[in-house]
Amino acid sequence: MEGWRCKTRMFSALHLPDEMEFLEKMQKAALWCSYHPSCYGVQFYNAGMEEDPMYCLKWCGEPQWCLAPILENDGVKAEELVQDNLFYLLVKPTHGSYTMAQPLHGLPARCSYAGHVSPCFDPLAREACKAHEFRPGERAFVFADDLQRSPEWMDNLEESSLLHVQRTWAEPNGVDVVLIIPAKDVARHQISGTQRWALKQMGVKIHEVSWVRPELNAGIPHWAATSWCVDRDFFKLHALGLDYKAIIFYDSDLYVNPMSFAPLSAVFNCAYQGYFLASALHGGFEPLAVGFFALRPAPALLRAAQRFLRNATYDEERSWNQLGFGPWGCLDSTDDWCLRSVHVGAECGQGLFYNLFYRADAKFWSALQAEAASVRPLGVMLDGCIWLYENAIRVPGFPEVINPCLDLVSQNRCSEIVVYHKVIQGRGCAASPELLGEAWTKLRLHPSDANDSLYTFFTSPTMKPEL
Repeated sequence: MEGWRCKTRMFSALHLPDEMEFLEKMQKAALWCSYHPSCYGVQFYNAGMEEDPMYCLKWCGEPQWCLAPILENDGVKAEELVQDNLFYLLVKPTHGSYTMAQPLHGLPARCSYAGHVSPCFDPLAREACKAHEFRPGERAFVFADDLQRSPEWMDNLEESSLLHVQRTWAEPNGVDVVLIIPAKDVARHQISGTQRWALKQMGVKIHEVSWVRPELNAGIPHWAATSWCVDRDFFKLHALGLDYKAIIFYDSDLYVNPMSFAPLSAVFNCAYQGYFLASALHGGFEPLAVGFFALRPAPALLRAAQRFLRNATYDEERSWNQLGFGPWGCLDSTDDWCLRSVHVGAECGQGLFYNLFYRADAKFWSALQAEAASVRPLGVMLDGCIWLYENAIRVPGFPEVINPCLDLVSQNRCSEIVVYHKVIQGRGCAASPELLGEAWTKLRLHPSDANDSLYTFFTSPTMKPEL
C-alpha cells in the first residue's frame, strides 16, 4: 500500500481557508460529515518519513467513524479512486470524536449569487417586476434537442411535455412554442417528415441552427470538452439569441403544471425587464440547473457567449476561469455548510450558465463589450422547490444530499409547485395524493432514485400521457 494517496477534495469542497492548520481542517471536515447523510473518506495514505502515518477512514454514515484504514482486500484500487468522481476526506485516528453537536441554522439554502448563499427571488412578489402587455407572438416557451441521439420523445408527441405546454399554457395565452434543432448536415439523427409535419400541425415553430457544440478554447481540457452533457447543454445557448421579447426554456422531460398561468406570466414579465431567471432544482446537486431558465434574448448575447467560450478555461478544482464553483449541497441557510467543489454538470451547462449570469467574469464582460448592443441580464435565482421541484437525493458518483424541500410539506405548500422533475414516490410532496393534489394522477412517479439510469442520457417524461 506504500505510495497510495487520498484525494483530499473534501477540504477544497468545503472551501476551508488556507491559513487553517491541518488539525483544524480535519475537525471542521469531520463535523461537517457528522451532519451529512453519506459523507465518507476512503483509502489509505502513507505519510512517508513522518512518525505518525495518516489514514483515510471509512465513514459509516450513522454518524460514526470506523477507526481502521481501508485494506487492500476491501476491493478498492488506487487508480479507481483517483479517477472516480467521489469525495475523499483525509483524516488521522484521534482519541475522541469531533462530531460534537453544533446547531444548524434554518432550512438548507436553495439559492445563491456570486458564489454565496442568497435569498431566493420571487417573481410573484408584489411589484417584483412590472407587468407588461405582450402582443401575441412576442413570448415563447422554448425546447431544444441536439439530435445527437435518437429523439425518442418525438415518437409519441401526444405524450410529450411540449404538447402539454402548447395546449395548456401557450396557445390560450398567445405564447409561441419553439423547438430548436440542428440543421440536417450537423444532426446525427434526423426527425422524420411525419414528425416535422406533426410538430407544425401542433403549432410548434421549428428553429434550425448551424451548430451543436460551439467553438471551444484549447484551454478547456479534452475530457471536459467532450463530456456527455456538453453537446446537450451548450446547444441550449441558442435560446439566448432568439428573436422574442421574453422566453422561458424548459427541458422536454419536465411537467409544467402551475395552478394558473399567473406564475408563468410573472416569469415572462421579469425576463422582459432584464433578469436571467433560473433555479437549482431543489438546491441539492448543483448551484444552477439548466433544465429551466428565462430571459430576454438577443442575437448579440449569443455571440458574446460564443466569444467567451473561445477564450475560456475550465479546471476541475477551480471551475470556469478559476473563479470557483457555486455553493451546493448546503445543510443550512448559511454559507458555512455548503460544498464548493465540482458538481453535477460543472463542465457543462450547470457550471457555464452560473459563471455567465451569476458571477462577474471579466472574460464575459470583455466578450459583451466586443459585441455591439449586447447586454448581460441580471441573474436571479428562484426557489427550486417551487419552480423546478425534484425530491431525489442521490446522483451516482456524488454524495447524497438532504432533502431541502421538506418545508413545503410542513407548511402545506405543495400546491405551489410550478414545474416537476424526477419525482420519487413516497418522499416529500409525493408522500401521498393528499399532499400532491391533482398532480398525483398526472405525474410519472419513480419508485426510487437508486437507479443509476435516472440521470443518464435521455430520460422519460415526468408527466403521464394525457387522455
